[in-house]
Amino acid sequence: MRFRTVEIVSFLILATLLPGLAGGAAPSNYDECILESMKGVKSDLAAKSIMRSCRNIYPEGSNRKPNENFSTPKGHQRELKPAMDSYHDWMVEAKKLNPDATDADLTAYYERKYGSKNARALTDKEVSQLTGRGGFYRGNFSGRIHNGNANVTISKVTIQITTIIGGKEVTKLYRDDVTIEPQTTEFFMFEALRGDKDADYSWAINSAIGY
Repeated sequence: MRFRTVEIVSFLILATLLPGLAGGAAPSNYDECILESMKGVKSDLAAKSIMRSCRNIYPEGSNRKPNENFSTPKGHQRELKPAMDSYHDWMVEAKKLNPDATDADLTAYYERKYGSKNARALTDKEVSQLTGRGGFYRGNFSGRIHNGNANVTISKVTIQITTIIGGKEVTKLYRDDVTIEPQTTEFFMFEALRGDKDADYSWAINSAIGY
């Protein structure tokens, strides 16, 4: 699940830190974007927002400048998005709303926004290779996930949190966009409903999408 607050933070951070957005020379690739934008940043939330924004500006394997990116397809604001399971269905709807757009442009936008069009649900065995630590902090649930798989990059995770709310045990699922390459560890954070005061909680990685 994506939250507008995170996207707003990303925009404000990059507008402040990226020379290219302030009229200067823009970084030429993802690594330069990270190096320039991370200067002086101490907040994990800010760092995560910068990483996502830099990846949106410079898709994996690409050195495109920001102004070369395809604009948001019409209809995106009204929940035109992939259901995690069907790039094909998304393309069908996107082409109806954007008849002048090329398949290449729409695919580039999809992959920049949602990850590889070849994304798939991980098997139970692959999910078992995802480990990490997490906890609540100021209304957010955050932590780090290690991807122990050798050949799959994680693009989305669904995290299950069980706690006590109103005296009753409640389990909720939360989805977060990530980019965790094979054999690496990355930070995650999302807004989550906390339980009753002093209530215990448990969490687990319920499922994941990758490519």
